[in-house]
Amino acid sequence: MDFGKTVFMNIRYKQMDLKIDTEALLYNGDCEEIPTLVVGTKPSGNSFSVKTNTGAFQTAWVPSSVQTSDWRDVTITISNGRLEGQSGINARDIDVSGGIARSHCGIKLGWGKKFKNFVGCIDEVSIYRCIPNTRMALDGSISKSSITI
Repeated sequence: MDFGKTVFMNIRYKQMDLKIDTEALLYNGDCEEIPTLVVGTKPSGNSFSVKTNTGAFQTAWVPSSVQTSDWRDVTITISNGRLEGQSGINARDIDVSGGIARSHCGIKLGWGKKFKNFVGCIDEVSIYRCIPNTRMALDGSISKSSITI
């Protein structure tokens, strides 16, 4: 799959296995193919990794502001050479050169090589190849996006 240079993703989930190992939420590698996009979770936060079409591999860690027993919303935004990962109200952005590298593998939810399988509930996964100008709030209302990268 070719994501291009602009991608926005949102994953809403509740983790049930509260061990310290990282579990895979989203992973697009398989067999001998290295993933180009990985979102991992631990009770303490989330990791966001991307391999770009220039060959660079970047990872950001974001501690979560959400209690482990609550639903967690995480977003990843890649645009204009920046990756922003957000977990609850905490965010971190890093430089990435180029867009996400093309992968010949499909997206897997809850599984990733060298990760623990995800144990919990995934309520929603949204993937955009643009930056949406509206977002759904937790109460179900639609609001204008405050994303500026």
